[in-house]
Amino acid sequence: YPEHLIDAMKQLGVFGLLTLFGLVMVLSASSVESYAAGGSSYSVFVKQLMFCALGLVMFWVGMRVPPHKLRMLAAPLLLIGIVLLVAVLIPGLGALRGGSRAWFVFGPLSLQPSEGVKVALTLWGAHVLALRRNVLHRWKHALSPVVPVSLLIFVLLILQPDLGMTVSMGMVLVALLFFAGAPLRLMAAVTVGGLAGAVILGLTAGYRQARIAAFLSPATADPLGPGYQATQALYSLADGGLFGVGL
Repeated sequence: YPEHLIDAMKQLGVFGLLTLFGLVMVLSASSVESYAAGGSSYSVFVKQLMFCALGLVMFWVGMRVPPHKLRMLAAPLLLIGIVLLVAVLIPGLGALRGGSRAWFVFGPLSLQPSEGVKVALTLWGAHVLALRRNVLHRWKHALSPVVPVSLLIFVLLILQPDLGMTVSMGMVLVALLFFAGAPLRLMAAVTVGGLAGAVILGLTAGYRQARIAAFLSPATADPLGPGYQATQALYSLADGGLFGVGL
């Protein structure tokens, strides 16, 4: 087999195994509560399986779109995504869940536009930086327009507010600059600026401060409030050690 075909088969194999393991873990983790809630151990698993099937269809379609068409679609998709990030902030259009206005709700279905924007930013950023590869050693060309557009997206995400997705988008930006061969000094500046921003945002909101305090001292945090996830993690380690108790 040609080398590129072997590499593709390896990547598909890893993708398939991760998907399979994920489905098995969802079934293992949800079966008891699913049975208690509706009398079937498979309700959550079936829902996850449906999303997986939809994802496989989209994966199949995406594999058959030529790269040059993806590059042509990247900018319009990103523009649509930014418009949706603005629209989701409007009361009556965006749904408020857990203190964050980040979803559109259509009956039983919900859509989080930031997830699509993450993909669009990756495609568009890679396209722009690839075109400027020969001049990325100049800060002006390395910064513009990918960094300013990313900062606009970060602001819209913070307004939701969704710090977790903002950090995720920041990692996408750093990865784009790294793989494009941007100067290390630029990457260091972007990384330090992003970390400083995350710390400031984490300390300027009461609920974020409570989460940080719960992370640093889970034993003293409210186990039904900010310390819930940390407490559950400690319970799981106490019950199963490092390797768990199996399926």
